Parts: sequence; structure tokens; C-alpha cells
Amino acid sequence: MVSKPLPMWRPKHRDVIHWNGWLKKWVGIISGINNKDSTISVVTAGLPVLLADYSQQEAEKNTKNLKIKDIINSGGGVYSVHRIEDGVDVWYVA
Repeated sequence: MVSKPLPMWRPKHRDVIHWNGWLKKWVGIISGINNKDSTISVVTAGLPVLLADYSQQEAEKNTKNLKIKDIINSGGGVYSVHRIEDGVDVWYVA
């Protein structure tokens, strides 16, 4: 496992985004990247296992559009990103 600073992260399809708020959290998978608007579309769920069982309608209903800069500039463990790079777990954390 490797840990990198969140500001080094550049989004890729299928990155796993973790968000932690006050008494609430979700996990999501990047399903779209809009470079023009610097946003990403993330299909979210309260539990990761639910993402595998979504129908197309459920996935659309549970999609959030997020600004990339808001994720990169977040602090205090609000966002983290997980991906596999060359067979290695890589975590981008604030």
C-alpha cells in the first residue's frame, strides 16, 4: 500500500472516492470525467457492496457531480481516493 497527498491526485475512471461528513458517509466510483467543467460524476452508496447491485436507474439516481478542486483542496479527512496502480493499492489522502 502506498499513500500520496490528495493534491497529487488526478481523476481516472473507476477511482473509488470516500467522503466522510458529520454522522454520514458514502463511497462512490467515478463514472464520468468532464475536463471542460473540471467535474466528475460519482455513483455513490452508503456501503460499497451496494454499488455492485445497482440497476441503471438506481445508479443515475445516486450519482453526484463534484468539482475536482473541492476534492483536492479538502482537508481534515473529508475526502480520500483509492485506486490500484500497477497492482499496488494507492490511497490519496489529505
